Amino acid sequence: MGVAPRQMSAVAAPLHCRDGSQLATSEVRRSYHRPGESEPYLECIASDGTRRDVLFPAIGAVLGLAFLGSSESYSLRRARPQW
Repeated sequence: MGVAPRQMSAVAAPLHCRDGSQLATSEVRRSYHRPGESEPYLECIASDGTRRDVLFPAIGAVLGLAFLGSSESYSLRRARPQW
């Protein structure tokens, strides 16, 4: 969430909130946090009000997509003929 919250939300919503629930983001600051620090929350909220935490699955999805993108880029560079 921290570096690219919009992109992470764009990836998390269709992957983790499929049942018609809405994605909600929030931050919590605790007394032990230093200035500028906070805890991110990413939840799917169903129509009946139940909340499901999807932060770690969303982080995994973003990292997986980044890995796939970097490996695709690597394979394209290797396939290009060297002149």
